[in-house]
Amino acid sequence: MKQVRLCCVFSALFMVVMAATNPDEVLSLPGLLKQPAFPHYSGYLKATGTKQLHYWLITSTHKITDPIIVFLYGGPGCSSLFSLFAENGPFIVNDDGVNLDYNEYSWNSFANVLYLESPAGVGYSFSDDKQYKTDDDQITEDHYAALQSFFTKYSGFKVNPLYLVGESYASVYVTLLAMKMINEAEGMNLKGIASGNGLNSVQKNVDSIVPYIYYHGLIGNDKWTLLQDQCCEDDQCSYFNNTNSNCTDTVNGIYQMVTSVGLNIYNLNSDCVESKKYPSRDKYSKHGEDLFSRKSLSKGDNVLPCINTTAITTYLNNPYVRQALHINSGVPAWTVCNDNIADSYVMKYQDLTDMYKKLLALYELRFLFYNGDVDLTCNALGNEWFVKDLGKTVSVQWRPWLYNNGYDQIAGFIQEYEDHLAFVTIKGAGHMAAMDNPNAAHQLLYNFLYNRPY
Repeated sequence: MKQVRLCCVFSALFMVVMAATNPDEVLSLPGLLKQPAFPHYSGYLKATGTKQLHYWLITSTHKITDPIIVFLYGGPGCSSLFSLFAENGPFIVNDDGVNLDYNEYSWNSFANVLYLESPAGVGYSFSDDKQYKTDDDQITEDHYAALQSFFTKYSGFKVNPLYLVGESYASVYVTLLAMKMINEAEGMNLKGIASGNGLNSVQKNVDSIVPYIYYHGLIGNDKWTLLQDQCCEDDQCSYFNNTNSNCTDTVNGIYQMVTSVGLNIYNLNSDCVESKKYPSRDKYSKHGEDLFSRKSLSKGDNVLPCINTTAITTYLNNPYVRQALHINSGVPAWTVCNDNIADSYVMKYQDLTDMYKKLLALYELRFLFYNGDVDLTCNALGNEWFVKDLGKTVSVQWRPWLYNNGYDQIAGFIQEYEDHLAFVTIKGAGHMAAMDNPNAAHQLLYNFLYNRPY
């Protein structure tokens, strides 16, 4: 009982100190009928050089000593604030782009969540020298420097368990950041990594996309038979950089068809909200990018294909909102993605297998790989292959897992391995899994952070 009282006293004192000394506190957020009971903070963290990464810290509604989630979004070139408002944050923007509602499945019900907009040039983040070309290694340095800046500003959080969560291409970000933190970090209490609909292996993603397309009924048996003839040998099929030009041409043709007919490649069960069509590429995955990555779909609109982000964009460009978030007038208009960043970004790591094997072998961390099961861009089959090939022994056979929506419901399926490693699907969810099935995603991350049975 004495320890509980001391913890409560510490939490209260910590919040008083933060509120009294931190000019980044958001005192009044436009669009809310009632301001939140939890403190939240928006400002900038210094990265390398002249880069300033915008952050938004949403503190836990439970207790300040809860774990910290560092949440990064991918693209590359897209903003984590999209996830804050559309997936797992406490606020939801109404269709009018003015008013906000509260999200009952916000992850800050069990954690302190730090949203980072990166690289510089994405969202509200910027660099004084206007040099925005970057790559996987440089962004790792920027993320690490930003976290050092964060723990200088919020030193009371150093003792909290720390989890890195990356969605989409940010699976690369969090893996590289974890490697650097393990080697260099002092005062960062890293406990685990979660990869959501991640691009963990370009080859496995591309090789799995083709059967995924066939078994979801997007191509017929004649095309499938042709692919087997052109791309397979001795029952081994390769669609990634196949040396047979006929195979490459057929796969490119399938890609052009899938991206031109109006399918929502982020969620095959959902309509494509935007009416725009996105051009195909002549080549696929020759330079390490995902077959359906933001880079391959980019056409200069700074949007997410088939996803309506109008309300969020309108809200975040409201001058009163920018003022409340401490964004100065010189920062450009907020867009959900920055195609210039995507086009110039250099992807240096096509496969994360060796990094995860090192992390699994050397360190006491927990690992979660989760996938919406109707995502075509970074599909569940490829990530299942990736986790299986990490070489760990299965501890719990493939089975359904549940969440409660008034009564138990199947949330998806799970395969568990030794050394705190799990692969999980989220039923009926796409690339933005927490947007499509927020209840299940909320339960999943809670179980992961608190080491509860799935």
